[in-house]
Amino acid sequence: MGDLVQGKYRVGRELERDELGATFQGFHEGLDAHVRLYFLLPEHADSQAAQARLFERVRGWASTRDPNHRVVDAGTMEDGRPFVVFVEEGAGRAPVETVRTPVGPLPVMGTLVQGKYRVGRELERDELGVMFEASQEHLNIPLRLYFLLPEHADSPVVQAQLWEMVRGWASTGDPNHRVADAGTMEDGRLFVVLGA
Repeated sequence: MGDLVQGKYRVGRELERDELGATFQGFHEGLDAHVRLYFLLPEHADSQAAQARLFERVRGWASTRDPNHRVVDAGTMEDGRPFVVFVEEGAGRAPVETVRTPVGPLPVMGTLVQGKYRVGRELERDELGVMFEASQEHLNIPLRLYFLLPEHADSPVVQAQLWEMVRGWASTGDPNHRVADAGTMEDGRLFVVLGA
């Protein structure tokens, strides 16, 4: 309890446990949002069969869009055990600070962002940014990525507008804009991850 996983997920109290893993309350430090974290139990850390069963279960949750298991991220802890992140419905807010991003091109289809988000086709544009289809690379979980337009990258006013828009999405629980994560690409540009 209190541990920070991947530098962004704060682990809270345990909620439940099953034969493979345990679910904990969690908090995304960067997004100021509540999440749930599911960790493979330590006794299964070296079991390829248990890890395969976990990832098969996660793919099932993602493909059925189970509202109790809205998968938004997955990763590996320092000890090698996999973990899964679920959206905590109706809780949390988006970040309040602005982030300076350098001017750079928009990603092209097939680009891998942060080593885990594969960019798909462009879905739509608005005055601030562009939305792309995407997937979580290792689990093939459908997501969407929203990038600030390159021409606005050096504008603190436009960045503030973007974060205001993202805060609105997060606080209203808008089902079309479920904020799951935010980060920077390898070139330092800001992006927002949304549920599909």
